[in-house]
Amino acid sequence: MELTREEEKFFIDFIAKIAIWTDPRIVKEIQVVYPLTRRKSGVKEKRNTVVNGLRVWDNQPARLALRIALGHEKTRGVCTCHIFQETVHDPRYFSNLANLIEVPKDFESLTELECVNRVLMYRSYELYGPIDLNGEVPSKPQYYPRKWRTYEIMPKEVKKRIEKLKRQRRTRPEFRRLNL
Repeated sequence: MELTREEEKFFIDFIAKIAIWTDPRIVKEIQVVYPLTRRKSGVKEKRNTVVNGLRVWDNQPARLALRIALGHEKTRGVCTCHIFQETVHDPRYFSNLANLIEVPKDFESLTELECVNRVLMYRSYELYGPIDLNGEVPSKPQYYPRKWRTYEIMPKEVKKRIEKLKRQRRTRPEFRRLNL
């Protein structure tokens, strides 16, 4: 799909207003929540099986990690999106909070537009610093929104979310289902 410059700006500004990011204070304390997980590849790999020492899933571990970080585990109608999309099969990035945003499900595909994705990669870098993609630092896009969705979380709530995420990492590093 070929977009005009004005259409690109519209979609970029729209995503900047609706995307929900993890508070940087949380990411500073814990980035990768489920270090022994990655997304499954193709139809040959079955969800919740171990391949080369990693438990493979659809998006469940990444989604739960982000929802705990955001403080709303039971939300419906939203989607967890990976910013660095090519990293989902790597356990260093699959449940890395600096690599995840939440958007309403109806707008998920907009995050995959190249112009939007470049902006999201730079925003992640701006908020959290580099997430070590072979030492690469995303360059600032030609067009970059001035306004982003913001939120205020009380320090007590930040601490509570960090503790819960660290407990998840310690007790469920491969995201085994609790009801198995």
